[in-house]
Amino acid sequence: MPIDPFKDTPNLFELIGQDEQLKEAGQSIEDFLKGAILGNTTDLVGAPVQILGDALNALGVPVGTKPVGGTNWLREQLGQAQPENESLAQTLGSLVGMPDPQSAIALGGIMMGPKSKLWNKDAQEYLEAFEEAGFGKDKEALRQIFEQLNVYRGVDNRVRQEIPDYHAKMMVDGTSEPGRITLGEAINHPELFKAYPKLADLSVLLSPKAADDGSAMFAKGGLFTDPYIEFNPNSNTAKTDLLHEIQHAIQKMENFAKGGNSSQFEGSAELQKAREYFKQIAPKNAGNLSDEALQMMLYRRLAGETEARLIEDRALLPPEMLRTIFPPDVYSVPAENQILNFYKKP
Repeated sequence: MPIDPFKDTPNLFELIGQDEQLKEAGQSIEDFLKGAILGNTTDLVGAPVQILGDALNALGVPVGTKPVGGTNWLREQLGQAQPENESLAQTLGSLVGMPDPQSAIALGGIMMGPKSKLWNKDAQEYLEAFEEAGFGKDKEALRQIFEQLNVYRGVDNRVRQEIPDYHAKMMVDGTSEPGRITLGEAINHPELFKAYPKLADLSVLLSPKAADDGSAMFAKGGLFTDPYIEFNPNSNTAKTDLLHEIQHAIQKMENFAKGGNSSQFEGSAELQKAREYFKQIAPKNAGNLSDEALQMMLYRRLAGETEARLIEDRALLPPEMLRTIFPPDVYSVPAENQILNFYKKP
């Protein structure tokens, strides 16, 4: 959320130009802005704008005790006119010379965890400190923390950050021959493979089918088998299908809530509960629901499947919106209705 500028604030960029010590701080601010426009925290100085203000005060820049870094404040520092309607990302981009995010190609946003090599521990610790102070249920504040620091907590109580996918490109299509390749050969995704280098070697089984067949799966592997992804490169939704399955692979690596399949609910107590529920709310029509249909409903409620569908949904967002749309606000299944790591008992 843009922060209103406060009165009598000196022109920060003029001060930086006059003081050698402040030039380094200025570079950090520029890095911060570039990180914000890219939608990630890997280039940040590891602090929200409030902490930037404290740092500048310590360096002798009298910016006051209020937070700095809002778009209006930044415009004021540069002596630029205040536009009536402009996104945060567009403002930051114009200030530091980054390309207009409207012209970037968005493929979505993979959710990574602490095992990622791009993990921003400072952002995680800021969120945890906020929660420990007793404000973990302040959803508006949590939204702002995500917008500023790209960090939030999932329904499985594990912290996540989003990898930008703007420059990712598919390397396979409907002309690709069936067979096995690596994930690094299937998709050119520098940020993903920086975060998880081993994922580049994950086996991918190409199974070309009709364009309207978006079939895909992640096989987690076992004692004697390695995990792999199988998908249809000819599908009209091939990009988001592959992203969905990559998220399942990360869920396994990070011990996030997992996905699954509808057959795992066969004969389960959850299936019986679902049957009883529909008998109560629609007694005349409940008998028309097959077990297979109920199992599919339960499958869609799995937290890991909800998250993987979230990745598909965010693939449709323009880059400047990724930070402004809080992931828990757009779950296809509300958090309280998601099923965490269900395993059918034998």
